[in-house]
Amino acid sequence: MKILRLMLSLFLAVGYLSAHDFDTSLVFSQGKLDPLTELFSLSPSADKHDWDLSAAVYGKKTFLPPPPSDSPENAVSEKHLSRAMLEYFALMGYSQTKYWLTYGRWIEDWHYELSWKDQSRRFFSLEAWKFDSNNFILNWTHGLAGALYYNFARTNHLSKWESMLFGIASSFYWEYIAEWRNVISINDNIMTSLGGFPLGEAWYQLGMFLGATYGESNLLTFLNPILKLNRWIDRKNDIDPPSYTPPGWHEIRFFLGARDLRNGGGEWSRTQIQGGVHAQLIMPPEYGNAGSFKRRTGKTLFSEIYADISGNDFRYREFNLSTRIVYLGYFEQDIDSHERGYSYIVGLGSAFSVYKKRPVAFYDGGNVKVKRGFDLRLDEPRNFRDKLAALHFVGPVFDYTAFSSPWKVRLGMDAFLDFGLVNAFALNEYSESHEIQGGKTTLLYYGYYQALGASLSSRLTVNCRNLEMKSLVRYQFYDSIEGADRFQEELTNDFSITDSRLRYLLSLGYFVPLLSMEILLSYEGIDRRGAIRDVRTQEFEERVFMGLNYKF
Repeated sequence: MKILRLMLSLFLAVGYLSAHDFDTSLVFSQGKLDPLTELFSLSPSADKHDWDLSAAVYGKKTFLPPPPSDSPENAVSEKHLSRAMLEYFALMGYSQTKYWLTYGRWIEDWHYELSWKDQSRRFFSLEAWKFDSNNFILNWTHGLAGALYYNFARTNHLSKWESMLFGIASSFYWEYIAEWRNVISINDNIMTSLGGFPLGEAWYQLGMFLGATYGESNLLTFLNPILKLNRWIDRKNDIDPPSYTPPGWHEIRFFLGARDLRNGGGEWSRTQIQGGVHAQLIMPPEYGNAGSFKRRTGKTLFSEIYADISGNDFRYREFNLSTRIVYLGYFEQDIDSHERGYSYIVGLGSAFSVYKKRPVAFYDGGNVKVKRGFDLRLDEPRNFRDKLAALHFVGPVFDYTAFSSPWKVRLGMDAFLDFGLVNAFALNEYSESHEIQGGKTTLLYYGYYQALGASLSSRLTVNCRNLEMKSLVRYQFYDSIEGADRFQEELTNDFSITDSRLRYLLSLGYFVPLLSMEILLSYEGIDRRGAIRDVRTQEFEERVFMGLNYKF
């Protein structure tokens, strides 16, 4: 618990410091766009015409004072906090009423009465702060709820830090007021308020980009309906839209193809269909242009959204979703007139990720209710499928690009502190020879536990004309948290659990310019390990994918 409070304090402190947006800068130069710009869907030069690039010189760094407070770069739109609150309580009025009318479905959550004695314990002590016992899907989707709350504020022109505080307050309202019978769920507050930050900011940035690039009438702008609604209200009230500078580089890909996989060196399985979307935005508008530039800023520097789903027989086999942002940092670039040079971002970031394999056991799908008399048949070995939802809370991020036409090499690295809802990979094997009764509630019912951990990632992308090579290596490690279960007093076997996941990916693509299509071939390996007491489990899964990327 002390670690969780420390992480929250650190995150809020970073937000406070960066909220002052300490831009120091800068030097631009008007230069010819990298030829890879057209080929690899970089933003067109027209996107940058509003920026004053006249003060730059080639081969020499010139430092200019920050832009005047009334410049478009520093323009701040009027904030509509009251409208954000109205939208939030409109949603909350429906959700809260529906929840109260169906309270009987959640009788296992009832711990407190509507009395001064009980409610004072909830409000004025940490006694009620526990991990709840809800199923995996319900608990990870609190991050999506947080992204919704975040965007109520963000699309009403509040800053990202004000929007995060709005999300925290929204989460606390639900936990303290709407669920007045319940414990104060630690995992819900973390996933909703802090998990909603990287999810919500990435969603907001993508919505802003699509609206500015393709126009408000384009169907793609409905991908963020809250932004769409508030823009419509602003136009009806003749309110000027907020100033927006398009990102210096963007890439949005829709991909579809087929993949085969095998576990433990066995036979390759039947082919599965896999499809998804991957969107990246590098926000500094001068990225990739010739010239020298330096800036330290609290503005969002990078944003990414990835999602895919795979399966066969009209049933999904695995689902993946992740977002990543760099919300504070330093940007430097030096590219000469021959399109040779470098650009890099170093800063602090946050991310959110979830993957889930299709369950096969009746108790793994979320339909089983805790304390409802279900026969879980705990004397039988478990058969849970792997899953993980992680808030990659805070950590350093480094993104470096080297330009030497026709080559472009981009290296990215990050390291995050994590809070996760983690499937106990060793539980299936452990249950074959050990007693599991008396263990963590979510572990017995749904196969996962709450954990602290860390994630380390490295990415490399190499472009040369129509060819693209990518690689990814990511390592994640988690250790279970003991002593804060909703039914802690009933646990007689609260054993420690550890899990790790090492993933690496290699891909090769050939881009067909006339079709805006990329033919893609990739190989992926996943080394999954888990440990409970004396039982250690390991499995290696291989995946081969072939398909098409549509890029714009």
